[in-house]
Amino acid sequence: MTPALDLGDVGQGWGQGRIGNVVVIVYQSATPNAAVDLSLERIDRAIAEHPAGIALLAIFSQNAPAPSSEARRRISQHLARSAGKLLIGATVIEGTNMRAMATRAATAMMTTILRPPYLHKVLDTAAAACSFVEPKAVDDALASMTAGDILSGVISLRAAIPSAQ
Repeated sequence: MTPALDLGDVGQGWGQGRIGNVVVIVYQSATPNAAVDLSLERIDRAIAEHPAGIALLAIFSQNAPAPSSEARRRISQHLARSAGKLLIGATVIEGTNMRAMATRAATAMMTTILRPPYLHKVLDTAAAACSFVEPKAVDDALASMTAGDILSGVISLRAAIPSAQ
């Protein structure tokens, strides 16, 4: 049976949820700082529910601007504090246009420089990210999940997000 999405907070153009120990954060448009804070709280709750560790998928559409510098600082501080509980992570920057490719390259470079203490990769599709985190993904009963299970949750999360106007 495919694990169900534990839907978290959603807002216009953004949302987050959890599938087993995989936290999924989707930003489809400009995201308010309050949404970033809710996503960090979701990570903390997932760690409490899965103390052996979590996987993290952050998915940005090609139209989503980077979070504000203040939000990026809070995110990096939070991830540094949580690093011992992060098993694997993927940042997805979707799209094939030049802006998306440049953003992926810059993000990959920063990730290399920062060297997170967990395995992390920058990818171009949610499906690739689901495959990447699959080896560390477990459901709430601690059974292994497939990339398809995770992708099903990502699709459900996207369907729950109100479109940005």
